[in-house]
Amino acid sequence: GDSVDHDSSNQRFLSSSGDGGSGSGDGGQYALYGPDPDFVKFAMAGGTNFSGSAIMVFYAAMIVTSYILVRRLAFEFFYFLHIVFAIMVVYYAVQHSVGNVAFVAFWWALDIAIRMIFTVGIRNKQQK
Repeated sequence: GDSVDHDSSNQRFLSSSGDGGSGSGDGGQYALYGPDPDFVKFAMAGGTNFSGSAIMVFYAAMIVTSYILVRRLAFEFFYFLHIVFAIMVVYYAVQHSVGNVAFVAFWWALDIAIRMIFTVGIRNKQQK
């Protein structure tokens, strides 16, 4: 027989660096893939785990509050929450990964600039 306890060696591997091998020092990988996986423990482990989980929660809240029934019955409530949730998503996205946010922000700004250029160009041609 094999005298090696595979679960113990796997557990030692996952926790050998103290962070589950993710390099972030938060133990998140071990919380998610360890012998007793627990998403709540993973989400609350800190670092990018928490910010990524917070982004998912705020996106889910935006989706739920954007149903047509909510918008028809309480548009101001929907609008206020949508703005608050969008601000929170941006805040946690910056904490999660600044590089990705900068990449997306560049393309978003380029899209806005192109739309403004075409809108102004079309309006000026129609007025002349």
